[in-house]
Order: sequence, then C-alpha cells, then structure tokens
Amino acid sequence: MIKLKKILKWTILIGVLVVASTTFYYYKIRCNIENGEICYIGSEDVFQIEENVSLVVQVESESMGEYLVDTWNNLHTTQQGAITYEVMRPLGLKDLLENESKDIVLTSIYNGAYAINQSKDMGQNVRKHILNTVPTRQEDAMNLLGTYFIPNSINGWTFVYNQTLAESLGIDLTDENKDGIPDSFDSFEKIAQMSDTLLADLSVSFPLTFSDQYSFYPFLTSGKWSLNFTYKGMESGFDTPEFLRGLELIEFFSEMNLRKGEDLNAQDLDWIYDTAFIEKDTLFTIAEDWMRLDYHSEFTGDTYVKTIFPTFNGNHLSPMAEVYGYMVDKDVAYPSAAAEVLRILRAPEAISHHESDDTFIYIMDDIEDMEYDSDILAYRYSKPQPVIALDDNPRILARNLYYDVDFMDVLKDLYDGKITKETAQERIVSLSDAWLQEKGSDSNVEDLD
Repeated sequence: MIKLKKILKWTILIGVLVVASTTFYYYKIRCNIENGEICYIGSEDVFQIEENVSLVVQVESESMGEYLVDTWNNLHTTQQGAITYEVMRPLGLKDLLENESKDIVLTSIYNGAYAINQSKDMGQNVRKHILNTVPTRQEDAMNLLGTYFIPNSINGWTFVYNQTLAESLGIDLTDENKDGIPDSFDSFEKIAQMSDTLLADLSVSFPLTFSDQYSFYPFLTSGKWSLNFTYKGMESGFDTPEFLRGLELIEFFSEMNLRKGEDLNAQDLDWIYDTAFIEKDTLFTIAEDWMRLDYHSEFTGDTYVKTIFPTFNGNHLSPMAEVYGYMVDKDVAYPSAAAEVLRILRAPEAISHHESDDTFIYIMDDIEDMEYDSDILAYRYSKPQPVIALDDNPRILARNLYYDVDFMDVLKDLYDGKITKETAQERIVSLSDAWLQEKGSDSNVEDLD
C-alpha cells in the first residue's frame, strides 16, 4: 500500500511538471517577443519587454511623465532609464505626419485617422488588456481593422446642474445607481414632471434652443442614432428607425413647460444655456469647455456638476465629443515594451496624474473604491465625431454633412406642431441626400475640414 501511494505521488508530480512545461512551451510558441510580437504575461499583469529598450513617449504633463518613468523603473529594475518623455499638447496634423522623434505620440482621433498608415497595429493583446478601460463607442471607426488608437481623454458637450441651487430648493440628489446623475432628474420625463415645481422658483425648467445646430445634436440621439453609426460614409442614418425615434424627444419638449409664463414657438427660444444658468434662472444646462463654467463658479460660489445627459424613453443620449489618445510609430523597435508603456499610462493610477483640461477616459465600474473626478462619468456615452470619409469621394469627411446642411427649420416646424416626425424625417433625408449626391460626385472639391 505504501509503495502504491509513492507511485501515485510521483505520477501526480510528473503530471504537474508535464502540464507546466507544456504550458510554458505553448506560451513561447504562440507569442515570441523575438519575432516582434506583443506578449502579455497574465500572471504578472504586464507586457513582456525586449532587451535594451529605448523609447521616447509624448505625454501631456510633467506629472504624467514622472509617473510613467517611476512606474516603469520600479517594475522593470533591470531596464531603468529605458523610457524618456516629452511634455506636449496633442500633435496637430502637420506635426503628427512629420513626427520622427517620438515612438508614442498623443493626437486627436480626427488627426490620427490621417496617420493610420504610419502607425502600428498593436494587436489583440493590447485590445484585450488596455482598450478594456475605454468605452467602445469612443474608438469610433479607428480600430475597426486593427488596434491603432488608444483613447485617453475627451471633451465635448455635457449636461450640467447647479448642486448648490438644487440643495437650496430641497431637491434630492441621491444617486443610487452611481451613474453620476441624481436619480430625481436622470430622465427628461422626470424633468418634465418637476417643471412646474421648478418654475415656482426659477424662470426656466430647461433652456432648450433651436438657434444652433451643433449644440442641438445630442437631442437627436435618444433613439440610438448617431451620425454615420453604420460606419459607411454615404449613410448618414437619417432614414433609419433610430433617427425617427429620436425625433420623439422634440415632440416631447414641445409639450413641456420650458419657461415661466411663456408659450414660445421654436424661433423664440433664444440661447440662454450660459446666462440663465449663471444667473440661477435654471437648475440645468448643457455646456462645452469654451463656456468656462468652472471660471464662473469661482464668482458665484456655486458648485456646478457635469454629468451624462438624462435619458429619454430609457435610452442614453450620445453627444459628439473630441477624443485624444496614443498612437505608436509603425516602425517602433520595441513593440511589446511600447504596449507596456501604454498599459502604465492607461492604468487607474494614472488618473491622478492627468492634468490636461480634457477629461481622462476610464470605465469606472471595476474601481468604485477609488477617488476620481466625477467628470469621468459625464462622458461615458459620448462619441467622437465620425472619422470616415465619403465612399464616393474620400477627400470629403462624412461628418461635414452635419455642419453644411441646415435642417434646423425642419426641427422648428416639428416642435411647433406644423409637421409630424415622419414628415420631418423625410425632409431631412431629402436635404442629406442632395448634399451626398453633390459632394460624392464633385471631383474638384477639397476637404472641407
């Protein structure tokens, strides 16, 4: 019996060794760093690095650069000093295309689209272990055919409320689901229900205006439409059921009591997003960075909170935004080490070192116990402006359609009850098709952006 136990013991031990050696051999076979592959070591949560690494990395702040170098040196003690950094704002198109000195650069997703042929596809390991911190919608079409762009920061339109004013009005600011917006007004249906209560103390329940097509964009997305959401340049998506459902929000707004003692048509709803909010005539607004609400809050003494837009019909609105991120030079000598740099720059610890005016992009679901700027939550449903071109004329960006074609008069007629949402859709599709036909067939036109 004792002899049998010994035999079993050695059999199990040999089996374990065989499995371990086979696993190691399999790992070496399927990912070979010496062949220029990017290899991730799951047991250590790092990317394997080549020998004698030397990389130059662009970062947006001194704090981020020091964090990168210190973290690298602590993790990879045999290759301290391998990483150097340069502090610069995201590269413009000219500097990006002429870049010769940096292995990893920062640029906008728009500019990055022009440089994709000189950038490295970082592969599935980077997609799996780094891009998992980024909402897929903020990659847009850049990574459809590879892993070329690592989104890092974002800015654009957000919903904003005055926390100080809300507290003085006795409004419950509880946020049970931790999505960044209080449950009491996390949908436009709820805002409509509280509009009469708001107008007892304020002049405006919601400062909607039809005076600017750019700022109006988010209100067209409540049916899950976004411009070119099929990633086809000649398909704006205006003819889809998603766009038609989004027009229901405009009909809904027309039934709301938006301003005290006034029954205004669309033409009379002037722009008051900034003035009404700063003067405490409204609890809510929408804002972009150029409105400098942070600057005004220093004078009013009120706390302004950026957040996601309220939902409508249970759907989240998706504002357009500008996204900035990292790209790796196509001829980088140390691709796996470059992936390790990106992992460090996109780790949750990097959040506290982000000092740009833009907001760090990160999916916060798995690090709820960490302190972070609430602005991170405000952009979780935002999408970059489309980077694709027209299929029939690659020199024209598809997104130019939204800036060139004026269909606000159609939306005003819908709000005023002059037409149905179906008629509004037909008229917008007609305007869109005319533009696509003109630009798609014009071989002499230059890129409008």
